[in-house]
Amino acid sequence: MNNNLLKTYLAVLDCGSFSAAATSLGISQPAVTMQIHNLEEELGYHLLDRRYRRITLTEAGQLLKSYAEHALSKEQSILTELAALSGEVSGNLTIACSTTPGNYLIPGLLGGFLRQFPQVRPQLVVSSSQEVARAVDACEADLGVMGAKIKGYRIDYKTCGHDELVPIAPPTSRTEALASLSLSDLRAYPWIQRNTKSGTQMVINEILAAQKLSPDSLNCLIELDNPEAIIGAVEGGLGVAIVSRSAAERALWLGTIVELPVQSRPWKRRFYLARPRMAPTRAADAFAEYLEQHLE
Repeated sequence: MNNNLLKTYLAVLDCGSFSAAATSLGISQPAVTMQIHNLEEELGYHLLDRRYRRITLTEAGQLLKSYAEHALSKEQSILTELAALSGEVSGNLTIACSTTPGNYLIPGLLGGFLRQFPQVRPQLVVSSSQEVARAVDACEADLGVMGAKIKGYRIDYKTCGHDELVPIAPPTSRTEALASLSLSDLRAYPWIQRNTKSGTQMVINEILAAQKLSPDSLNCLIELDNPEAIIGAVEGGLGVAIVSRSAAERALWLGTIVELPVQSRPWKRRFYLARPRMAPTRAADAFAEYLEQHLE
């Protein structure tokens, strides 16, 4: 059975339509239709029910789906092992990152890595630390870079670089005149925070706990999904927040936000390289080694 036909079949299932699968594969919709037709002709079964403008699997289609996923997985494993025998660093590399390393750390390093290993085809997926851990554990990503260790997953963690968290506020006369604050003083301000699945928020909660403060004691006005949105809310005068210095650098330089003089700092936090407990690809090994060489 032609694996290209199986790839097209799975693309239709993943994308939910022939047109979306065609776009994903970079071919025409008639070509997708023809390939699915040829597959059904070869097997002698209808695989997809295309009534009511939605695609559902027939019983034969469900059986083929399991077979196709297994066959293509084995194909990728064979290609990976052959590449390892040749000593060549090549192939696909899926990197799952939490927001801060995914937006501010890894993209800048990928350029140098690809100049050294031009045969590698990377994909960078940015999400919450919780989702990064899940993707690495499920082997949907070759490795992950995140701002906190997430328990409950079969993952090996290794320290990989660090960052600093800074308290920020709108540049008002009230905040610019401040000489010193304690962390508990921030309870007097409206608070903007990350969602609870964020590695940054987990570290912030640890900082608060060290000062015997509960996150619930803060006057939380709004919860947002990424540091850019939080910085924008602070620039708009909604309240104060704690964010990565990497994320805040530009706004601090422009003067659209100010850094609050809070005691008990600096607040350092580490990044972690997360790897699944399986035989790594050469591309994953090479990128992990590259990160160790270029991050402190």
